[in-house]
Amino acid sequence: MAVKFQKIVRALVVFLAAMLVLSGCQKTTTAPEKTAVKTTKSQEKKTDQKEKKKPEQKTVKETEEPQKEEEEEKNVEAGIEKEVEKEVEQPSNSKTASSSKESSTQGSKPAPQQSQDSEEQTCYLKISCHTILNNMDQLEAGKEVLIPSNGVLYAQREVTFQEGETVFDVLLRETKKSGIHMEYSFTPGFNSNYIEGIGNIYEMDCGPNSGWMYSVNGVYPDYGCSAYELKDQDVIEWNYTCDLGRDL
Repeated sequence: MAVKFQKIVRALVVFLAAMLVLSGCQKTTTAPEKTAVKTTKSQEKKTDQKEKKKPEQKTVKETEEPQKEEEEEKNVEAGIEKEVEKEVEQPSNSKTASSSKESSTQGSKPAPQQSQDSEEQTCYLKISCHTILNNMDQLEAGKEVLIPSNGVLYAQREVTFQEGETVFDVLLRETKKSGIHMEYSFTPGFNSNYIEGIGNIYEMDCGPNSGWMYSVNGVYPDYGCSAYELKDQDVIEWNYTCDLGRDL
């Protein structure tokens, strides 16, 4: 019996010890929960204090902005008043300036204006195909009616031109005025216009070596008519050749 009693006592001691251990664990686990609650509460207080401070700062800025706007409006009004005063003063000054200009112009004579007519110069133009009269057998059939009896398509006459114009410019303008047919094409190699036909008489209409040539003051230039700038009193002749110019 004594042995059983001792076993019972030991079991009670073990049970009590286990109960004490369990009670201690529960206390240690519950303590952190209390600290966590405290920390959250302190954080909430800090955020509330920050949110309370922010509106106060905004209200200060909002009070400063209307004052700045009022000052800017005053400055703008003052500037407008100054501009109005300047505009009131300017007419009187402009009147005095205009009166001084009028007096100066009355005292001095106006400079003579140069007319455009003074820039015009004169030259002489003639267009002829008289060489065909000696080569009618070589003329293309049906074109006999185009050849005048004297071989002159445009009798020599005085024409005007502007400074800087070329032989081609004068030919183009005068044939249009007189209703004479004229056809040309641009040749890049010579950087000039080439006269293909005048009065419906074209190159090679009177033999393989026939075509139009021009001379200035009796000289046949070796470059295109668009590159020859005219001078006052120049004499231009357009002649039709049947033999590369040897019959002119």
